[in-house]
Amino acid sequence: MKIRVFLVGEVASIAGRRFIELEFQGGEVTVGDVLEKLRDTLSSFRAVEDKIYLYWVLVGDVIVGKTARLRDGDEVTIMPPLYEGG
Repeated sequence: MKIRVFLVGEVASIAGRRFIELEFQGGEVTVGDVLEKLRDTLSSFRAVEDKIYLYWVLVGDVIVGKTARLRDGDEVTIMPPLYEGG
């Protein structure tokens, strides 16, 4: 199963890239599995989690939690929350 992960804003700046494609073997894959594989595959993702305590994970255009199930070809976006005003 292939999952495309897009990193946006400060997440991309800290990680040093905007995109990574992850492959999984076997059955069910969750967002939590993607986050774990990112930590193992992209060492700079640990720095993201150290510096950004809250980030959104979207599948398509829907914000999801770690237990959300993914399908082959899904696109996951990881981004910091957006703030307006001051």
